[in-house]
Amino acid sequence: MKKLSLTLLCCMLVAFTSLSGCGHETEGNSSYSSASTTLEHTEATITTASETTTELSENATESSFNMAETVYASYVCGVQLSPDMTWEMLGSDFTVEPDDSTYSEKNNALSCRLDYKGQYVGGIAFKDCKQLGDITSDSKISSFLIKNDDMDKFDVPKIAVAGIKLNDNYEAVYTALGEPQMKFGDNESLKYYESDDGKVINFSLYEDSIQFIFISF
Repeated sequence: MKKLSLTLLCCMLVAFTSLSGCGHETEGNSSYSSASTTLEHTEATITTASETTTELSENATESSFNMAETVYASYVCGVQLSPDMTWEMLGSDFTVEPDDSTYSEKNNALSCRLDYKGQYVGGIAFKDCKQLGDITSDSKISSFLIKNDDMDKFDVPKIAVAGIKLNDNYEAVYTALGEPQMKFGDNESLKYYESDDGKVINFSLYEDSIQFIFISF
């Protein structure tokens, strides 16, 4: 039941943007072999769900959240992020699963599973890629969807957003980033953004514990 609930939470996570990605070959854990398909389905389901169920936070204002500053204060497996993040900037410890990639014609992007030192991290998205061969060191990363699977297998936090990590509670998010611009349910999905340009950070929680963190640049 918990896995099912987390899947549903994932499907409420992303509004305004698409998930996509591509990259280099790595040996992966077969239990995550459908990561890119999950990202594609997440995008479609989330857009519909957020339009009908997400509510504006009463105290949020357009100036209450700085996207660029928050991205610069964020890390994936110890690597500092940037609004103009490229594949090369992640470094050689990161790989993607070539048998788990999906191209979105609507978003002109390829999504696939991301690994760090051979361990599953989550999903990654690259813009303007239709197939793995399109990826270069300069290819722009458009989004990450990082999950809390196998946390004990990592020597660094999978992701930290302004100090917020997977499995933290909603109070940690509010303390670091303030009131979210939008939220779903009883702090089950917290969404931060400056405008409607698709750049967004989402935290999806289950029983007051962060299960997914989504960043779209």
